[in-house]
Amino acid sequence: MKNFLSSKKKKSLISAILAGICFSGIFFPENVEAVDQFNIDWNGKTLFNVKYYGESDYTESRAEFFISKTAGLNYDLSSELKSGLNKAFKWWAEILGPGANISQPAQYFVGTYSIQNAEAFSESFKNGISTRNPNFFSRIFQNGQTVAQFNNVEDIPQKTGNQINSTDDIAYGKITIGQYLSPEPDDDNYGWSNATYYASPTSEVIVGRDISAVMFHEIGHSLGIDPNLFIDTEKKWPGKNYYVSQFPDFDEKTFSAHLYNQNGEKASPKAIVLASEDDVSAVKQFISENPDYEKDFDPENIFVVDNTESAKKSGKAYLYFAGDNVTEVLDRKTFTRGDDQKISGIPINLWENYPDFCHIELERSMMSHQSYRSYINFMEAELAILQDIGYNIDRKNFYGRSIYNDGLTLKNYQGFSARKNGEYVDGYNNSTFGIGLHVYGSNNNITQAGNIFRFKFYRHKQRISRIFYEIFKNEYW
Repeated sequence: MKNFLSSKKKKSLISAILAGICFSGIFFPENVEAVDQFNIDWNGKTLFNVKYYGESDYTESRAEFFISKTAGLNYDLSSELKSGLNKAFKWWAEILGPGANISQPAQYFVGTYSIQNAEAFSESFKNGISTRNPNFFSRIFQNGQTVAQFNNVEDIPQKTGNQINSTDDIAYGKITIGQYLSPEPDDDNYGWSNATYYASPTSEVIVGRDISAVMFHEIGHSLGIDPNLFIDTEKKWPGKNYYVSQFPDFDEKTFSAHLYNQNGEKASPKAIVLASEDDVSAVKQFISENPDYEKDFDPENIFVVDNTESAKKSGKAYLYFAGDNVTEVLDRKTFTRGDDQKISGIPINLWENYPDFCHIELERSMMSHQSYRSYINFMEAELAILQDIGYNIDRKNFYGRSIYNDGLTLKNYQGFSARKNGEYVDGYNNSTFGIGLHVYGSNNNITQAGNIFRFKFYRHKQRISRIFYEIFKNEYW
């Protein structure tokens, strides 16, 4: 939450970047006071049902649902901020909607709290037990999964630990919005804003202020960019300074199923997460002192991710995501693994005070945890991650071509226009944040031969299809 740009530098960056946005048919009701609910549709499909709670709706049970009696539901989101969060849902509906096989919307319950943070995650329960095998929440979008629906948070069965007091199939999203993440707090909106103009993908709109951009990131976690690790914050490994952590059971389509460590070892269900191979003895001691864990904790099933400062600062991939779609997008771009092997995978964030493992560490990317993020949208490689975890997405509706490699000299004939049945067709591409040519790599010499200027510009309606060139690192002709 730092490294903000001055107004002068932001204006210079805006003029340097050929960028824009197209709001495609977004409609937000004007009267949006708590408790409100909104259906977020895409082309006749209702993808999200969003229910808002705030201080005006406070009860002890509701506050406990979101965090606690004392910290939960401590203020009301204004109509402006609700519209901003709805905008983030609309961006997601545009990505997921065309390929969704959906029978009922995914329900999200939104509340506030007094903590300087914001988060979104999803819960999934089968036979009363928390599950990621299967993950009912992602199956709502891709398999037509039906689950119990709830009118209010009070209707959701009580949860204790990883169990819920119901045998129904249950899945829902929870969003909690804190306050004053920005260094320039607005007392009326608790430090949040709802930006009206997105031609400048600068750190101001990503880090700690604009509710649409921040919550677009957080909703990404709830949709599956999260290993959903079991982290016991009450217990640490004997003689170690980090908490007991373990992967849950998961199926082959989850985020965890595509994670590899610095030695190329793949994460597995119920694997114990350790910071060093030397910590196995601590696991054995822990089990001897906590025999209730013995049935789920196998000292032979471990997943080591180095937790040293050198690992964090080396620039190497000590944890990475690999999958067929990611490999296709990277197109021979490689990163160096911790053991010096070259791999076609995307670096993932390592440890914070716990195994984070849910942030995509491409430079300045939307889903990273970097202090400066120049993207409001997902890179194509991030969209590929969503495909690898089971979502049916048309990446090429948002990217004509992405180049992740370095030092290339080439002529690009790929254009960017409307999409129909998985193909480019004549017509303007009106996708939000649509990008004709995206160059991530450095020191490239690229001649653009395809027509990527097929867009309409409506200044007052802010319907702009963006062409984003990273002009600071490459040459374009």
